[in-house]
Amino acid sequence: MAGMSEDVGTEGYLSQMQTNFFGPLNVTNAFLPHMRGRRDGRIVFIGSRSSWKAHIPMYGPYAASKAALNAAAEALSAELVPFNVRVISILPGALRTSNWTNMTLLPSSPSSSLSSVREAYATTRDASIAHMSTLHGKQKGDPALAAEAIVDVVRGEGSAAGRAWPEMLVLGEDAELDIKEKCRSVEVNLEEWKDVTKGIAFEG
Repeated sequence: MAGMSEDVGTEGYLSQMQTNFFGPLNVTNAFLPHMRGRRDGRIVFIGSRSSWKAHIPMYGPYAASKAALNAAAEALSAELVPFNVRVISILPGALRTSNWTNMTLLPSSPSSSLSSVREAYATTRDASIAHMSTLHGKQKGDPALAAEAIVDVVRGEGSAAGRAWPEMLVLGEDAELDIKEKCRSVEVNLEEWKDVTKGIAFEG
């Protein structure tokens, strides 16, 4: 799903959260008691590199839902250690699937003024939609190879044989580059604002 944040409103964000965040959590909570009972299990959450790259117009609802899923995965990973249940968040880049042809553009929020909001964002929105239309069929990621990598990690076989369990698995060079760029920008921000960051401590 995609849409300008003000245009889709909280209703649009909630719609995306229901699918990408609450949906996986509800499924997880349904089978988690069985995994805890047998003290063994593997939970795989399909996140996205968009959770590290949310600064693209119309990706807000999607990126936010995937960022929330990443955070929940981290929390569950820590909570389930005593039960030998492992959690992994998969962060794929662009995979050559049919997702772009099936992309849903979120409608305007009922609480927003359709005409004024749409008009205000028309240029950015149209440019974003035009860009999205060029992406299908050009993704460099092979979904079959991505699935194979995930299965290897879950089973501890193939490329994952003899390696420690990763709480995060990035798939695709594009995803790797985006995440590295985000990390660099965070480091720059911390360095530039370190005086303010450290300046809120009590004296003495």
